[in-house]
Amino acid sequence: MAYFDINTAEVHDESNGNKYYIIPEETKLYRGSDEQNSHIVQPKPPPFFGFTSEAVKNYGAYTHTYSRTEELKLLAIMEMDTSSNFY
Repeated sequence: MAYFDINTAEVHDESNGNKYYIIPEETKLYRGSDEQNSHIVQPKPPPFFGFTSEAVKNYGAYTHTYSRTEELKLLAIMEMDTSSNFY
């Protein structure tokens, strides 16, 4: 299993000014939900994903675990300013 720590992850830049992290394949993601079925994701409230089960426990009665099978780019909006195309 890969481990991802957003506090120490490298920030990458796209040509359009967006910044992102690369979440390695096999990294586990967790989601807190009040839905017992892990395939149901309601848009309201928006789903909350985290990198530890502890991080999502307050977001629902059930904790769902997902394993990545390939790299995933995570938009680093806290690293961007208004010059990015995101804004």
